[in-house]
Amino acid sequence: MTEPDFIQLEANPEPNEDLLERIQTILFEIRATSPSAIQDTILRGRAATDPITDSTRLLYYYHRQWRPRRGLGFFYAGCINNPLMALIRHKAAVDDAAQESPVCRIALEVLDEFMTWNWIHHRALKQKAVQRKLLNNNRSKFFDALVERDGKQCAYCKSKRKKLVIDHKTPIANGGLTELINLELLCFGCNSKKSSKFVEA
Repeated sequence: MTEPDFIQLEANPEPNEDLLERIQTILFEIRATSPSAIQDTILRGRAATDPITDSTRLLYYYHRQWRPRRGLGFFYAGCINNPLMALIRHKAAVDDAAQESPVCRIALEVLDEFMTWNWIHHRALKQKAVQRKLLNNNRSKFFDALVERDGKQCAYCKSKRKKLVIDHKTPIANGGLTELINLELLCFGCNSKKSSKFVEA
């Protein structure tokens, strides 16, 4: 996967409703063929080791826990995480089974979705660290440049007597970059009203 220079941290993948619809269909087909099959699979719990059983458990809990807005934590819920980790451990066997099993094929799509979310999460953490390091290493230069541009005052309340901090207009957590156009000087009082953590100047 090619890594872009910048990732909009809040631009998480859209929930795959087409995938959910196919999961609903395959679960309906399983119930129609054998009404007790899914319940038997769930009762087997962690004792299950075969790809089809683990895949069925994953699809069942993915469907049951589905919510339109979610982050990586969705995949770490115990009921989803256990069969998901089992599939990762035995992925070669799942790949082989997927040639004939639609359950395993769809489970692999869920696994791909998890890997995408996981990749974005770790890239976001790396990006946050880079942006914070950039500010820490150039704090005095940014502060002097902001004073020259805006004056030594709070950008909100215009106070010139209070100690000022460097603030990201768009927080790093929301994809904000450490560059002058996205920086401003705030007093502690005004900065504390914002949800993002401040950095001292």
